[in-house]
Amino acid sequence: MPRLFFALLPSPQSRDALYALAAELARCTGARAEPAPDLHLTLCFLGPAPAEPALRVLDGFSPRPELALDMGAVDHWPNARVLCATAVPQDVNSIATVADGIRMALNGIGLAA
Repeated sequence: MPRLFFALLPSPQSRDALYALAAELARCTGARAEPAPDLHLTLCFLGPAPAEPALRVLDGFSPRPELALDMGAVDHWPNARVLCATAVPQDVNSIATVADGIRMALNGIGLAA
């Protein structure tokens, strides 16, 4: 069963800037930077779950306007061995609304998020 999550994708310019930072940190620390196309902002992590019901959740979502985020800090998650940029939404309500909508829809089809 695949490990599923719902995420926002950064704009190409933001993705390239984040990758440049990640590549520099990797050079300094000996770590590995994720490839630029894999960079994302996780809204909701499901873990191992059947893909078909989870994908149905997307049917109820319409395209959203661009959400502005400030990627102004870096966090270290030692248990996961992850170094990540952390986002602070400029409009907290917009991103919370999207994440809450996903969680509610998943709960509605019996998938806990």
